[in-house]
Amino acid sequence: MKSVMKENKHGYGGATIKYLDPFLPLFKLIYYRKGKYKVIDRYSGDENFIGQTVYYLNKNPKYGLNYYGLITKNRFKSRDVYAFLKRALIAGSSKYRGLDGYKEGSWLYKNKFAEKTGFVEGEEKIFYNKELIYILLYHGGKIAEHKSLKEFSKNLLKLKNIWD
Repeated sequence: MKSVMKENKHGYGGATIKYLDPFLPLFKLIYYRKGKYKVIDRYSGDENFIGQTVYYLNKNPKYGLNYYGLITKNRFKSRDVYAFLKRALIAGSSKYRGLDGYKEGSWLYKNKFAEKTGFVEGEEKIFYNKELIYILLYHGGKIAEHKSLKEFSKNLLKLKNIWD
């Protein structure tokens, strides 16, 4: 799954083609495909948003992330914030979202996450002149078959892990 997520950074992260999702009214869809990999990202909203990204290998879902966030200062235009976010994601080397600490002029992107056995929880933030202007919370993980609820539950992260 690491390779499809790497492809996401260098292709999908810079994708400019968006579609309206015919199955979820008011949702937009970004689609990226390279060889046997495919990424589908559905989201709704602009300054306040929610979405989901699913990574496929050979037409089978292998990994997914759900996310929720907002632009915290309405004096910033969403197109400017998201243009910087795309550059930060493309520059990133983390397998979840972008790297921690991408800086460009007065803009700063931060990303931190906790991972355990294929599950991940994290947050990304954008600052402008050290002022928080954007935050996104995400969680997800490998899409795998678990034999029992007990097996599934033992791998879940405790919320305190990412906030410590």
